[in-house]
Amino acid sequence: QEPLEHLRTVPASEFAQWRPAHLRAPAMISHPNGSAMRDSGGSRGGAAVTASSGDITKEQLDYLASVAANPLQGCTERDQKLGISISKGHRIRDELVAKTLVRIVAINRGGRGNRFQLLDITDEGRTLLARFGVAVSTGNGRGGVAHQWWCRAVGDWLTGKGYSVSIEDDSRGARVDLVFSGEGRVVAVEVEMSRGHEMANAVKDIQAGYGTVVALLE
Repeated sequence: QEPLEHLRTVPASEFAQWRPAHLRAPAMISHPNGSAMRDSGGSRGGAAVTASSGDITKEQLDYLASVAANPLQGCTERDQKLGISISKGHRIRDELVAKTLVRIVAINRGGRGNRFQLLDITDEGRTLLARFGVAVSTGNGRGGVAHQWWCRAVGDWLTGKGYSVSIEDDSRGARVDLVFSGEGRVVAVEVEMSRGHEMANAVKDIQAGYGTVVALLE
């Protein structure tokens, strides 16, 4: 059975709305705006909730809410936290991508086997979550999830080396992706997800009083 858990599942569209006969009769779920939405199968993982944006199952909504709460969590770690198999995680992510509620962002940490994936919630996904009263985490900094992840990863590494770290620092009037201090000096770090802005960011940081500026290129 173990090898089968690692196989990618391709759902059959003709069975998308199939429900076991023993599930209870449809019930109404209270919507945050006062209207009602139909739950076609109770609280089970496959239950479909009908919203104005279309049908979304409870397991899809739960997964999307998990992404909203922890956007910098890798897909494998997320599946483990949610207690679902690798194949089920793949299936739910594929369904959310197909519904244009999330997009997959690949992270390459360098070295063999160091690639993993993050999920970035789209505007459609944020709108859907807002209808259900689910908040989307905004405390991870500027830029996309890849930029935010790299800032946190570099910051955690520097903290482990004994440096004092500030992410999204604007203490000198210029917003810097990351600032670390120690051994008698203060260093500004810019995480560049695309080429062409390195010099402008370096000039900005030097004008703000940083003697050393480091540009990290993905």
